[in-house]
Amino acid sequence: RYLQTMIRQILIQRPYIMVADGVIIAHAAIDAGVNETCMSLVRLPHKIAIHDYLQADIILILATVDFQNHLKALSQFNERVSEPEGLARIRRAADADALRAVLIGKEG
Repeated sequence: RYLQTMIRQILIQRPYIMVADGVIIAHAAIDAGVNETCMSLVRLPHKIAIHDYLQADIILILATVDFQNHLKALSQFNERVSEPEGLARIRRAADADALRAVLIGKEG
């Protein structure tokens, strides 16, 4: 149900969900069927059109069970992508482990 709600919001409401150049956060309300807090990140080789109104190559899907976790997760991700170098490190990460290290601030 959460995924369908998120997609429906993008198709119908066309929310502005871009947080940095080429980076969008797709999410729905916490009462839209979330069972547990989780995130998924997709990094594409080039930007794609999102319903003809956004261009993105990094898509974060965020699902949280409560408002505090929702805001905390958004804030932490925004910290990583708000600076050009942070965003560049996400794009340069060689694999899933390197990307995870960038996202949690544990780069070697």
